[in-house]
Amino acid sequence: MSHPAMNLVKEISKFHPDVWDMVELFRRGKGTDLPDWDDKCYVPIHATLAITSQKRLPFDFAALLAALAPWRVSKEVYRFDPDLEMMLYDQGADTNIPCAAFDTLPFQCVYIEAPNFAKDCHGFFVHFDHDVEKKHFEIRFIILSQGATLEGGWAPLVLHLNKKTVAESWEAYVEEGVENLTAHLGPEMGELYSLLKDTKQMEQVKQGMARELSRAMQLVLYLCAQNSEIKENPLRIPRDPKKIVDHGKDIRRWDVGLRIGRIIRASASSPSPRQGSGSAGGKRPHPRRGHWHHFWTGPRDDPRKRKVILKWVAPTFVGVPDDIDPVIVNKILGGR
Repeated sequence: MSHPAMNLVKEISKFHPDVWDMVELFRRGKGTDLPDWDDKCYVPIHATLAITSQKRLPFDFAALLAALAPWRVSKEVYRFDPDLEMMLYDQGADTNIPCAAFDTLPFQCVYIEAPNFAKDCHGFFVHFDHDVEKKHFEIRFIILSQGATLEGGWAPLVLHLNKKTVAESWEAYVEEGVENLTAHLGPEMGELYSLLKDTKQMEQVKQGMARELSRAMQLVLYLCAQNSEIKENPLRIPRDPKKIVDHGKDIRRWDVGLRIGRIIRASASSPSPRQGSGSAGGKRPHPRRGHWHHFWTGPRDDPRKRKVILKWVAPTFVGVPDDIDPVIVNKILGGR
């Protein structure tokens, strides 16, 4: 069965095969002929913009290429249990989480299958970008529809990480709307946005973008959490890590939250205990919403050694029969 992420890679390899070599040419210049960028970023979007300009490809192709280039190297795909996926969406966005929580994303780019994210959605890429000139560090998402191709069916989302918290970064990104539109579409569009940005219609657009971003962020944060339940799916053919092969069998799949998904379903299907049985006052088994918890480690006087530890506090299942196991989560696997 074909995978939308791999289909896009194959399309590029078929119609624009030289772009992969062009990406690697930029990477070889990192820190020598070109400015250095953060190692969490495989190739900055400024480089892919230069490539698309040279090849006279559409402007937005640069965002897609910046995601596909790192994903193509290791082809990591995370598949969430559907009930855990929905639970993470429903728990809301804790936007006071430090941006540093994203530092433990296990690879430079991953693909998350998220069929419940939106109608006709298959999933999304998530990766880092480093704008050396503006000194911006970003986390970027490319949302794919079921039938995404190079011609369309995908859309980008961006969150700047140049502030302390996700909330502050989002506000900064919205405020830069005028500057971004002016730079890419001309001063007239920038002026128009300036007039509309405080209107009811624009507020609805901002709320819609914030909602999409928060939903995507919930899944990514779960992958970054120290106590995530993630297990590698063994259905993969071993390969030479130094050789890149554009084949679906080369995808490495990770199953996320299978155990807790079973617990969620078990709690939902359990009959309500009888009144007076001593179990949650006779209420039907149900989960109390999960949430994020974080703390900092390392010396306060050395920011370079300071790290944020993120943990997902699993929901409390109220009224679950004793024969249903409690939630147990495992440490995240993999590495950059």
